[in-house]
Amino acid sequence: MRRLSVLLACVAMALTLIAIIVVPGASAASKPQYYGALYIGDVSQGESKLYWKTRTSKASAKQAALNTCQQKGATNCQLGVWVYNGWAAFAQGQSPGPVSPWWANWDRTDQGASQATLTACQADATDCRLLGLWQTAFDPKKKTTGGFK
Repeated sequence: MRRLSVLLACVAMALTLIAIIVVPGASAASKPQYYGALYIGDVSQGESKLYWKTRTSKASAKQAALNTCQQKGATNCQLGVWVYNGWAAFAQGQSPGPVSPWWANWDRTDQGASQATLTACQADATDCRLLGLWQTAFDPKKKTTGGFK
C-alpha cells in the first residue's frame, strides 16, 4: 500500500510539471495589468472615438490600443495618454473651427485625472465634457507615472 501511495504522489507531481510546461501562458494571464494606453481615432471627424487597453508593459498596452483603433476602422489614430498604476481621463470641448479639441491626462486617482483633464480643456475651450475615465490595476505601494508619447 505504501508503494502505491508513493507511486501516486510521483504521478501527481509529474502531471503538475507537465501542465506547467505545456501551458506557460496560464500564469502570465493572471499578472496584474498596471499599464494602460488610450488611443483616439477619427479626430478630424468631430466626435473622437476612444480605444483603451491595459497590459503588463507600456509597449504592449500602447500597441494593443493602437491595434484596436486601426481594426475598428478609425482614421488618424493618435496616442492620447498612457499610465502606469493609475487612472487616465479624456475630455473634449468646443472652440472655433471644424475640429473639437480634446485633452487626455493621468493621475494616481480618478478625481486627479478628471480634474487635470478638465482644467487643461477649460484653459483653451468651452463646453468641456469628460468623455472617459479608465483605471489600470493599482498597487498603493507602487509609484504612478504616465505620459503622452
